Amino acid sequence: MARLLDTVCPNRVVAVLEGGYFPANYTESASMMVRGLKGLPLPHLALDRLSPAFKETLWNNIVHHSYRYDSMRKWLEKLQANQKARGLAEFKIRPPVHLGKGVRDLWEEVKRSRSVRTREWFPELTAEQKKFGEDGIAAYVKEYDYTTPTKDPEEDLLLEQMLWTVRSDVEAFANSAPICLRFIADFTDFIEGKKESMMICDRKLLNLNGQENLATRLTQCNAKSM
Repeated sequence: MARLLDTVCPNRVVAVLEGGYFPANYTESASMMVRGLKGLPLPHLALDRLSPAFKETLWNNIVHHSYRYDSMRKWLEKLQANQKARGLAEFKIRPPVHLGKGVRDLWEEVKRSRSVRTREWFPELTAEQKKFGEDGIAAYVKEYDYTTPTKDPEEDLLLEQMLWTVRSDVEAFANSAPICLRFIADFTDFIEGKKESMMICDRKLLNLNGQENLATRLTQCNAKSM
C-alpha cells in the first residue's frame, strides 16, 4: 500500500502511526511503511484467505463510498456482477445494531462538551505480556523473506477473495459478535453508573465540565429506551 501511494503521489505521503498501547508493534509497522515509501525491498507476502469480518468491512466501505467516488462505484459493480455470475445474492450492508438511546445521547454529549480522555483506555500490559508480544514479533521478523518478489494480485484473485457467501456472512457475524457484546455491555454499564469510564468517555471529566446531571439523564434515557 505504501509503495502504491508513493507511486501515485511521490514524496507527498505522510504516514502517522499511533503507538500508545504496545510501541513494539507500531515500530515494526512504521519500519515497513518507511521501506515501502523509500522503494526498499519488502518481505514476500502470500495473500491468504481474507478474514470474513475484514471482508465485510471492505464491502461496507466500498458500498458507502460508491456514491461519492467513481472508482469505488466501478469496483462495486464488478463485485456485484461477480456475485450474480456465481449464482449468489448481491451484498447488502447489515441492518444497524440498536444500542439504546442512552448510547447515542452519550456520544452527542461527549462531542458537545469535548470531554474525552486519551490515555489509559485499556489496562497497561504486564512485563510478561510485553515480553510475550515482543518475542512474537521478533520471531515473525526472522521469517521475513526479502529474496522472493511478491506478485501484484490480479483482478480475478481480488474478485475471488471478495466473494460474499452464506459462510462468509455467518463467519463474519460469529467472529464479530463477542467483541460487539463486550462493547455493548461496557457502554451499558457506563451509562448505568456501574463504570466510571469507557474508552474515551469519563464521568469525572464530564462532571468537571459542568455536566453533574449527565449520569442521571443518561441513565433515565437508557431506562426509557429498554
